[in-house]
Amino acid sequence: MSPKKRRTFLTNAQKLQLKQFWSEHPDLQLLAVVDWVRERFGVSVGRATLYRIYHTPASAFAGNAQQKKGRRVKFPQLERDVLAFYEESRRLNEGSGAVLSDDALLRAAAELRVRHGISESELKLSNGWRWRIT
Repeated sequence: MSPKKRRTFLTNAQKLQLKQFWSEHPDLQLLAVVDWVRERFGVSVGRATLYRIYHTPASAFAGNAQQKKGRRVKFPQLERDVLAFYEESRRLNEGSGAVLSDDALLRAAAELRVRHGISESELKLSNGWRWRIT
């Protein structure tokens, strides 16, 4: 069994650069564009990804230049509060070298979830969720 391929994502800024390059070279074959992306950004992207980027209006990538995915946050106030807790913990522990543990962050998020009136079935706090926050 071959090893699982790692997924790669381009930032919005990279997608805009790609769209600009494509508009300057509209007759390029897809393989040439794949090579350009690999040389320029150091990542390999699939044909489907290129197709989606090509057909998406540039305005869709005009937001945060470092953002890679266009996901909407389901509970924005909760995520802001969790992020504030995370940043405050980092600031308080800056000199001591102590690090906020994953469990402590998930416990704080669970308390904030209750405070915001969000049920456990609406938001499952998992390691995957935690990685999106930090």
